[in-house]
Amino acid sequence: MSNPTRATEEEALALATFHRLSRTAGKVRRSVYSGLSDTRLTESQVNVLELLYKLGPLPQKEIAKQLSVTGGNITMVVDNLQKRDLVERKRWQEDRRVVHVALTDLGRETIESYIPLHMQKVQAAFDCLEPKEQEQLQSICDKLIEALNN
Repeated sequence: MSNPTRATEEEALALATFHRLSRTAGKVRRSVYSGLSDTRLTESQVNVLELLYKLGPLPQKEIAKQLSVTGGNITMVVDNLQKRDLVERKRWQEDRRVVHVALTDLGRETIESYIPLHMQKVQAAFDCLEPKEQEQLQSICDKLIEALNN
């Protein structure tokens, strides 16, 4: 009978990989979002603004799905963005039950002014990797996401 408290080599490798990935992702995010307090925006708020800037108005449910967060979390983030007049909620004409979130003019100006600094920080975070290594990392991440979506 095997000892349930001892991990197999395969389990130990998976756990070590998980910890390394979590630690790395945390460090990258802290680096990229450092100085965010100057904008009075949270990381989640920036992510929502960027998504709306890139894709246009979206239902809250789709925003949550795209950002891999809960619907309750998105509701709170959108509420706070709406209080600052950065986004607005609009009922969808085809189905009045669906509420789309859209950038306001101030929201568009805010995210457009933030994007250059954000791009600099993202690039700086990955400068230690060659372009080929960045592509490999993307491929590995895609493979992991695909496996977890099944």
